Amino acid sequence: MKKYFLAALLSALLACVALVAQVQSGWKEYVYAEDGFAVSAPAQPTFESTPAETGLGSVDAHNYAVDLGNDNKVGISATDLKMGQGLDPKLILEAVKMGLAQSLQGKVVSEKEVSLGSASGVEIELVTDANRMRIRYFFIDGKLFALMSTAPLAKSIAPETARIFDSFRLVGGKGK
Repeated sequence: MKKYFLAALLSALLACVALVAQVQSGWKEYVYAEDGFAVSAPAQPTFESTPAETGLGSVDAHNYAVDLGNDNKVGISATDLKMGQGLDPKLILEAVKMGLAQSLQGKVVSEKEVSLGSASGVEIELVTDANRMRIRYFFIDGKLFALMSTAPLAKSIAPETARIFDSFRLVGGKGK
């Protein structure tokens, strides 16, 4: 009987420690319904709207950024490219990937297919003279989603990157 009591007490104690650690970590889900996504992060992303010229015309990119410290940042961008709706998403993703590499004078060092619900995407590792980047792109229902983690070339991509990228989900029925 004493053995079961100690086991139950130990289990309860471990559950409390895990709960406290989760609360102390500061991670929270942030929902941006107007841009169709939600993401978990250790701090609330800052927002900036940036006009941009693309091969498909003028767009307004909604950019969200989280500073992870130690010169590491993660950004999420949602850009309405409705004028590209109906085009092959793989062609759009290839053009975006190559356009970024060219504009940054960077080199794509790895690439793999990823998915989000039924939508396919691409994740690349890109290196420039000064930085290393991990980027995931999805083109869903005329909207381009880009998740980007950057670090100085001499440092690794922040370990929180995978958790943030993997927490990214669509809201409002997009891509399901």
